[in-house]
Formats: sequence, structure tokens, C-alpha cells
Amino acid sequence: LLPIIKAHRGEKLRIRFRNDTPEKSTVHWHGLHVPAIMDGHPRYVVSQGESYLYEFEVKNRAGTYWYHPHPHGRTGPQVYRGLAGLFIVSDDEEQAAGLPDGEYDVPLVIQDRAFGPDNQLVYLSGHRMEQINGFLGDAIMVNGLPDFTLPVSSAAYRLRILNGSNARIYRLAWSDGRPLTVIGSDGGLIEKPLAMDTVLLGPAERVELWVDFGGWDKGQEAVL
Repeated sequence: LLPIIKAHRGEKLRIRFRNDTPEKSTVHWHGLHVPAIMDGHPRYVVSQGESYLYEFEVKNRAGTYWYHPHPHGRTGPQVYRGLAGLFIVSDDEEQAAGLPDGEYDVPLVIQDRAFGPDNQLVYLSGHRMEQINGFLGDAIMVNGLPDFTLPVSSAAYRLRILNGSNARIYRLAWSDGRPLTVIGSDGGLIEKPLAMDTVLLGPAERVELWVDFGGWDKGQEAVL
């Protein structure tokens, strides 16, 4: 995954994208309100060795957004190979809410992957149904790692979860059946926390959870 970009509402950004990949590419700011010429449309594609200057003001509410390529016909494989990252926006309203921050504000990107005999990534086997229904890998990765484990303390955390998969839909739940406390979605923070048994997350969708790990016994494993 690419670096996390953090910005405050009202901040003006200037980001120079240099394409050092062998394919044409762009940067699309998924969920951000930006001018069309800055949104990574395929007609503004950047060839290998060329650059493009993205300049825009951050107008969104605080929330979890992300960025990824958007060249015609190549978005899927380029995202699959790691050209994607989170774009986190803050604002005064969010900061006044006193939500967990710093090490207690944790991004989690869920992606499915498939690996060949040489342990290299495999994307689309060529089967017709896979091309129709979309790629589904047999290994679930979190932040690029298999069997992801996050050591936590007995404190409240903010979990920012992105479904960065190409086609797979996830149903999120705690393994012991306790409800999920949802505090945000694609559009930023919601009006008040919402308790849900499960959360369905489609490709490119985000959800933010508040969880107090003080509710677990010390040494207990919480499985999402």
C-alpha cells in the first residue's frame, strides 16, 4: 500500500504525481470533492516518466477516504498490485468530539489476494466467469499482511476499515457476537454511534468503528 495522506478541512494541497510504472496511470481521490481536472479521469492519463500536478482544497468533512489509479481498463490490476492508499481528513468538529487518536486511531485495509507457485501475485486466471464476477482471491490480507494481529491495550480505539478488494464483499462481526459500534461511513462521521450485529462492506467502501478493548479480559484475543 501507498503512504497515508492526512489533511485538515480547508487545507490546500499540491501533490506531484510522477509515473515510474510501465503503464499509463492516474490518481483518483476517491470520495473527495475536487475539480474534474484534478480527479484522475482516464482522459488525463499520465504516461511512464511523465508527471501531473494535482492541486485542490480539501472540502470534505472529517472521514476516511482513499486514492487509487483510474486509467481506462487498468484500474483493477493496478489497485490489486498495491497502487492505493488512505486519505484521512480531519476537521474542527471531529477534534472537538474527543475520539481516539494517535496510536489508538488505526487504519485497516482488507484485501483478498491469490499467489502462484512462485509466491508471486496472480490476478485473473482467465476463466470467463471470473472476468464476469470479478477477481476473488483465496488469501485475506490486512494492511498487506496475512494472519494480521494487532496488539492493543485496555483502551478505546478508532478502527478505520477500507475494503480495498476488487470484487469481494465482507460481512464484519466480532467472533463472540458482541455488537459493532459504528461511528462513521463513506461520508464521514455519523450523527451518533450505531450498534450493529454485522456490517456489510463492499469494494471501496469504508466504515469506522469505535471499540473499547477494556471490555475484554487481559490476554483475551478479540477476533474481527
